[in-house]
Amino acid sequence: MVLVERGRELSSLTSLLDRLVHGLGGLIVISGSLGMGKSELLLACAEQAAQAGAVLLTAVGSSSERSLPYGILAQLSNSPAGTPTMAELARRLQDGVNGDRDGHGTRAVTGEEPVAPREAAVLDLLWTELRRVAEGRPVLIGVDDVHFADPLSRQALLYFLRRSWPSRTLFVISESADAWPGHSALRSELLRMPHRCRLRVRPLSAAGVAEVVRAHVGMPPPSTAARAYRAATGGNPLFLRALLDDDHVQGDVPAWPSLPEDLHASDLYTQAVLACVNAGAAPMAAVARGLAVLGDATGLDRVLDLDTPVVELAVRRLTSMGVLDGARFRHPAARAALLDDLPPRERARLHRRAGQLLYERGAPATDVARHVLAAGGSDEPWAGRVLVEAAAQASTSSDLEGAVAALELAAGSARHAARRAELTASMARLEWRANPAAAARHLSQLTAAVHAGQLSGSDTAELVGFLLWHGQLDEAGTLLASPPGPDVTRADLAEVREWSWMSFPSVAPERSRALAGSAAGVGVSTADAAGRRPPARTSERAMLLESVVAGRFEQASRAAERLLDGLELDDAGVDSAVAALAAMTFAERYDRASYWATRLAATMSTSEAPTWRARVAAVSAELAFRKGDLPAARRLVDEAFTHVPPHGWGVVVGLPLATQAATATAMGDYLRAAQAFAVKVPETMYETRFGLHYLHARGTYNLSLGRARAALGDFLACAHRMRSWDLDHPALVPWRTAAAEAYLRLGDPDQARGLAQEQLARFGGRSRGLSLRLMAALSPGPRRAPLLEEAADVFAQWGDRLQLAWTLADLDRAYRELGNGDEARHARSRAMRVADACHAAPVVQSLLDVPSADPGAGRAAVPRQPVASGPDRPAKAAAGMVPPAPGAAARPVEPARPGGGAPATRPAREDGSDAPARNAGLDALSTAEQRVAFLAALGHSNREIATCLFITVSTVEQHLTRVYRKLDVRSRKELTGAVPTNEDR
Repeated sequence: MVLVERGRELSSLTSLLDRLVHGLGGLIVISGSLGMGKSELLLACAEQAAQAGAVLLTAVGSSSERSLPYGILAQLSNSPAGTPTMAELARRLQDGVNGDRDGHGTRAVTGEEPVAPREAAVLDLLWTELRRVAEGRPVLIGVDDVHFADPLSRQALLYFLRRSWPSRTLFVISESADAWPGHSALRSELLRMPHRCRLRVRPLSAAGVAEVVRAHVGMPPPSTAARAYRAATGGNPLFLRALLDDDHVQGDVPAWPSLPEDLHASDLYTQAVLACVNAGAAPMAAVARGLAVLGDATGLDRVLDLDTPVVELAVRRLTSMGVLDGARFRHPAARAALLDDLPPRERARLHRRAGQLLYERGAPATDVARHVLAAGGSDEPWAGRVLVEAAAQASTSSDLEGAVAALELAAGSARHAARRAELTASMARLEWRANPAAAARHLSQLTAAVHAGQLSGSDTAELVGFLLWHGQLDEAGTLLASPPGPDVTRADLAEVREWSWMSFPSVAPERSRALAGSAAGVGVSTADAAGRRPPARTSERAMLLESVVAGRFEQASRAAERLLDGLELDDAGVDSAVAALAAMTFAERYDRASYWATRLAATMSTSEAPTWRARVAAVSAELAFRKGDLPAARRLVDEAFTHVPPHGWGVVVGLPLATQAATATAMGDYLRAAQAFAVKVPETMYETRFGLHYLHARGTYNLSLGRARAALGDFLACAHRMRSWDLDHPALVPWRTAAAEAYLRLGDPDQARGLAQEQLARFGGRSRGLSLRLMAALSPGPRRAPLLEEAADVFAQWGDRLQLAWTLADLDRAYRELGNGDEARHARSRAMRVADACHAAPVVQSLLDVPSADPGAGRAAVPRQPVASGPDRPAKAAAGMVPPAPGAAARPVEPARPGGGAPATRPAREDGSDAPARNAGLDALSTAEQRVAFLAALGHSNREIATCLFITVSTVEQHLTRVYRKLDVRSRKELTGAVPTNEDR
């Protein structure tokens, strides 16, 4: 082993060994803290002495052998170079202490008492034998860790040292500078010895540390890394080599640390720390563990029942050892190792003692509570009050985990049921901020507390909100309908009752119709008999979506901005912010909504409440989708699910899942959309507003895959719920144009026209654009272009780039059918730019795939994408559907053309290929078999096909078996040639 920064010590040892060879003995004392390399120096000295022909007698002290009489002397006498006479004399000394075999007892040896006369005579004989050996060759007597030597061995060493001059005997002794003052007799004697040399081994400097790292790794470390290693180890070579043995500094390009915290501490490091601390005196180990528990030295003397000077000395020794830097652990792993090494009961006792002392000193509640929590509780009467106060402080500093832990411990020790219920409600509130799924564990307990009259009105109102979120609609409705006790009045629940019906309409069927029926915005009184009213902020929040449903978009937008201006960041504030942002989104005030979404996101960026951030991100994602900013919508919905996984959203999951699926459908990522719908949702979600968004998105996805009947079912389910709940406005969900599209695919243009005309007559804004676009699809060729031009103007005015892109693509085809090439090229160019900006790949693909239209056809084609939000022909092509011919619907569903007549026949390809013939060959396949065949031809695996079509892998395999037989193919490669895809057009 290379000894770094030990040149002076090695030079001194070489000089003294040279004196020994020339007949002059002496004493070398190597001193230093534990782990500094004293043993390595003694070993180097012994190796040099052996090379010079000296006789080596060595021994090593051990804390486990401190009670073994003459243990060190026995090791020296039984060294390989020792003589039989020396071994026999050492045995006689040990036998004399332990008593003879006849059972005369054992002499107790407890301190530095002098050697008994009989033993002194034996020692004299042993020294005589050593002198005899030294007459032939010089003798080196090496004792490592002499501070662990038993008392009698220490006395024997002093006996020899007093007689060693001028013999040819050199004593080399290593001792720890951390040895406690209680064992100082040997050290004092050594200091008085003539011809002694004292070598103090000090910690490595930063340069020395860099040299050790270079030797270990094979390359010099950066100065920042060397300083980090020096700071983490205090220059202790033992700790340094333990850290270097970890893998993070191996390889061609080591991961150099820049701070001590960057160093990964392996088991070798923690074992080295424990070995050094445990090797020290008992007070030093106790202080180290006490510091690990308390975190600082304040009051440590009282916690440990030690004198202040003793604690101060221990801290200095631990600092020189490299464990501490003052009263701070140099590496967090050292503290963790000491805590793990502490018995749990002793650790709890220390924490309780520390908490008591801090409380008596008037320390902050958070500091006191930290120790009460670590102790697992306290029987002191002040403990519960301190825990609650600490929880309040922790929650304001965003330490939700610490606040919940404090409240849970306080609730567990509460003596009264009402107090326990109150603390449980506070705990649920904080857990909901971090993870709504975690708060669900308290719902049954809190519900029972409400019925037992143990919960206040405000806590009951909050409980109703939690029940609604998690889909326990019946229980929430029961509490809203009939307050459970005298402490909970209707006024207490009016706040929840006002806003809940907009998102959870099934829980408040008896709500007043005054809000819905007042076009002038006149509200309804929610005061109880005592005249108490909910807060103005909540009343305004309840009016937001009501105004949207009533068509008062401008009023809703102004109210939303008033609500957002100066909003406080708390649970109620976030509820209001989400409601306001949703209202502006549904009111189609996209610019103002985007402004506030950006402000809210910036405000939330410093919040440690994941649920708050997730809710704002989910509404912002819906806003981005409606604007046609598909990448932003995808990013925001992913962010929402990162903060709160799907299982934590309760019934509200319908909104982010709908946005995720609708965005994926619009971008042509149908597998991702299928994965969104594969997430398990609560059954009660369908009885909420969030279920409307989910059903609409699922219907749009089904329509894009050609499943028109399934899509129609989803759209009509939306219609039934929205009408019965009095929420029927396309600003929420445009079910009419969506259902009309499905009817058109199913060959029922009259139903489609009726729904489109109804929406056109009743609703304006973005909904008018959707109606116009569908009416264009239902109109003869000459009338299509003006309707589409008007629809494009509507979408441009309201900022819906996705629908604008699809409308412009339709306009391109309409002008081509009319033979107006210039207008078609202009519309096509605009459509391409807008679609590219939206990342709407299906729109781009549809523009690239459109064949030359027949100018004389004069008939309208069915729109190639669901009017509400997604592609038709490009989508089905990408998902394995047969691409439609101009003027015809996509197979397998072949609706009649608007105005009647058979679907148009696809013209033969100019290149003479047999794509039409191959299409005809597919007629033998069922609808389900066609879907599976096209997805397989596009290269999807069986599992991906199953996910996309909501069927099992086994069903996919069965369909493919029949497809192979009917098409007479034997592999997927042959299937690709037998099934037309986009490239065949």
